[in-house]
Amino acid sequence: MKKVILIGLSILALPLSTSCGKDDGPTPEPQPKAVEITGFSPASGEVDTEVTINGKNFSTTMTENVITFNETTATVKSATASTLKVDVPSGATTGKIKVTVGSSSATSATDFEVLESTPALTIGGFTPTKGEWGTEVTITGSGFSLTKDENEVSFNGTLAEISSVTANQLVVLVPNEATSGVISLSVNGQAVQSNNDFDVYTVANWTKLDTSYPTNHRAHGVSFVIDGIIYSGLGQTSDELKEQEIWAYDANLNTWEQKMDFPVQERLTSSAVFVLNGKAYVVGGAYVNNGDSSEVWAFDPNSGDSGTWTLMDTPFPGSGKVGGTGFSIGEKGYVAGGGYDTGEGSELVNEVWEYNLSDDSWTQKNNFTGPTFHRGLAMVLGSKSYVHLSRTGTDGNGSSDWWEYDPASDVWSKRADIPGKRTGAFGFSINGRAYLGFGSYYDQNTNTYYQDFMEYDPETDSWSTLVSPSYTSLVLAEGNGLEQTGILGLGITDENGPSDDFWRFTPSTKL
Repeated sequence: MKKVILIGLSILALPLSTSCGKDDGPTPEPQPKAVEITGFSPASGEVDTEVTINGKNFSTTMTENVITFNETTATVKSATASTLKVDVPSGATTGKIKVTVGSSSATSATDFEVLESTPALTIGGFTPTKGEWGTEVTITGSGFSLTKDENEVSFNGTLAEISSVTANQLVVLVPNEATSGVISLSVNGQAVQSNNDFDVYTVANWTKLDTSYPTNHRAHGVSFVIDGIIYSGLGQTSDELKEQEIWAYDANLNTWEQKMDFPVQERLTSSAVFVLNGKAYVVGGAYVNNGDSSEVWAFDPNSGDSGTWTLMDTPFPGSGKVGGTGFSIGEKGYVAGGGYDTGEGSELVNEVWEYNLSDDSWTQKNNFTGPTFHRGLAMVLGSKSYVHLSRTGTDGNGSSDWWEYDPASDVWSKRADIPGKRTGAFGFSINGRAYLGFGSYYDQNTNTYYQDFMEYDPETDSWSTLVSPSYTSLVLAEGNGLEQTGILGLGITDENGPSDDFWRFTPSTKL
């Protein structure tokens, strides 16, 4: 029995001994294949340019590929074993591209050139914001080409000429035939438009009319517009027999028609006048023999064959009977300033009176808060009147004062001075703008005659100089605004005396 057991143990020990003899350690990890870069494209580019890197043994797991552009790390967008796509990272500079996968790295044979980024093409703004054909406009923004011909600018589709260029500024000329609209800019395939329109206007101009006053030249008379027809008369002429005449001028037909004479056969000068409900109201003035007048005469040009005159029942109650300034707003007429004869001279007042046509009544308003004045020049813009004082109690030789009257609040407000003190200027209003020019100023025995013509913008409270008609100078002229034009006539020149010329002014209009 003992022998049998020993043999069994020997047999069991044999396989154990054999197994232990075959254990020679763990199986080693396979060595990674070396990464290679065979090329990349493009060879240069700005930040965020997509670059394709070609090579061998890249990881197909994007995050296992570490790529740098001259030591600035980029983010992998896609990966295969032979192709990597990345964007040039912010902050990268020109240098080698390096790819690392695990412990294996490869560096490109050539540099990738990082180009300076081109600013996005933008139009930040432009000045001025409006103008005529040929106006120089400065456009600011970014991304402009320093090569002039690579920038293309158009005004509402009309190609413009470029005068000068920098990287962020273009100077261009508004092209002929351009109309109002956006400014468009294209540079090397990029295109943008301005956020706001550039407004194109026609050129304001004067045209001499082929007409002249049909009777003697006159001064200190009245002039007004009813239904698009200009009426002129009264005042002082070289022929006393014609001083009561009233003439009507149709600017569209370029014709004159004599209307009914003023019924008082005596010279009447320096009256105020305003228009209400198709009639002109001539207020006060001075008769050559009977002195200051308180009469109010209504002239209806559409009554009878040649118009009619009616003496109103209620006389003018104000003190400023001579040289008052008349204007109408809505259904009310107004007379401001003026003066009266004291027997030893004239006394100016700052009274303001309102006329109510419905009951033929006058109401005194708040006094004018500036200096006393007479022979002012009034122009109505919207619901307010604007008055050039002309002659004041502090300076009878001329004034630059320009005042606004708001009848709703019964308040006077001083506005931007007219450039240059003057009296005897002419003026009219068209499309919400006031126009004023010429006149003279007497100082230290010297007369200064003005040859200018200006436009007033109530929104900006500013004056701008426009082209004037071809006079050397003119005083005491009559100006009347029609729907789209202004008419200038009569007056006295500094060289040739009385003038019978008539001119039409056409303001700038938006195209």
